[in-house]
Amino acid sequence: MENYDKISYVIDKRSMDMDQLRHRPKYEQLLKSYQGTKDIKVLTGVRRCGKSSLLQLLVEDIRSQGVPDANIFLRRFDQFGMPLRPTAQWLSDELQTALQAADSRQMFYVFLDEIQDVEDWQKVVRHLHTQPDVDVYL
Repeated sequence: MENYDKISYVIDKRSMDMDQLRHRPKYEQLLKSYQGTKDIKVLTGVRRCGKSSLLQLLVEDIRSQGVPDANIFLRRFDQFGMPLRPTAQWLSDELQTALQAADSRQMFYVFLDEIQDVEDWQKVVRHLHTQPDVDVYL
């Protein structure tokens, strides 16, 4: 898909103003209780209820645990700069590149926000589920 595979999407604290995020201890603790499990964690809710913020808070918590950035794959598909019509193949290529760069001795965390914007995303998630030491959040 064009040259998107050569573009690195770096999403860090600047992508969301961390001071503006509202902590929800109950949901944060619930999500953390499933951290590192083989389950695919799916956040659902009405529009603008804080799902993306909750994911960002979890990413920051994982970073604070010493997980290197190379082991955190975060994509917000509604963010400017993402492909307008991302495909499963494009996402799979991005993930394979990230997995190769990651520290294989540690868990690899995958956060896919607004994943419904990716055509055939289910196939990629199914393949991720078969990988050892991969923790997936949608």
